[in-house]
Amino acid sequence: DREYITGREFENGTKTAVRTISYDHGTDIVFQGSGAHTDGKTVTLPSMPQDKKLTYRQVHVARGFANHETLHKLLTDFDNCGPRMKEYIDSGRGFTNHMAQAIEDVRIENGGRHLYHGMSKSLNEVADQVCRKFVEGTLKERPELCSDLKSMLPLAITWAGRLRLGYPSEMIKATFNALDKRIQDRASLTVDAVMTIPHGVKGVGEIDTDTA
Repeated sequence: DREYITGREFENGTKTAVRTISYDHGTDIVFQGSGAHTDGKTVTLPSMPQDKKLTYRQVHVARGFANHETLHKLLTDFDNCGPRMKEYIDSGRGFTNHMAQAIEDVRIENGGRHLYHGMSKSLNEVADQVCRKFVEGTLKERPELCSDLKSMLPLAITWAGRLRLGYPSEMIKATFNALDKRIQDRASLTVDAVMTIPHGVKGVGEIDTDTA
C-alpha cells in the first residue's frame, strides 16, 4: 500500500503500454468514469486523480483493467461479436448476453496467460478487488443472491475461470465458495467447456488472429 506514482503518470504510461501490447498505436485510450470496456477501437478505463499518488496496489488493479481490455482488443472478434450482443439485448435475452460476456472473459484471459506471463498478476488484483466490492456491497445487502442461479451464474463463471487459471486471490475463492453448490457446479462445467475453446495465442507475443 505504499505510494507509487501519480494518476497522470499512470495514465500516460498506460496509453503507451496498451498501444504497444495491442500492436495498434492508433488506439484511442480514454480515462473516464469508474468502469472499463472497449469496442475494439477505443479502450475506456477508469479515470484517475491526476496529481494524487496512487498506491502500488491501486496501480496493479488499474493495470489489470487495462490488460483485460487490451486482451479483448487482441482476441475478441468485435465485427461479429458486437452485432450478436446487440441482438441478444434487443430481443430481451439479457441472461444470454451476460453468459456470452462471461465466457469470452475467461477465454481471453486464458489466452493472456500464454501471451504475456506477467499479465496474470494484475488480472488477479483486479478480480480480487471486484470480488471484494461485490461481497462488501451487493452480497451484504442481498445475501439471497448466493442461491439465485440466473443472477449469479455469469459472475460465477468468471470466478471459476480465474480460479482454474491459477489466480491466487483468496477473495475470489471465498466469494465463489459462498455460492450455492448447484451454481458452483454449473459454473465449473461451463469453464470445462470454455477451456477447450481456442484463444489463438501461439506463444509469448504471438497470436494467430484468424483462430482468435
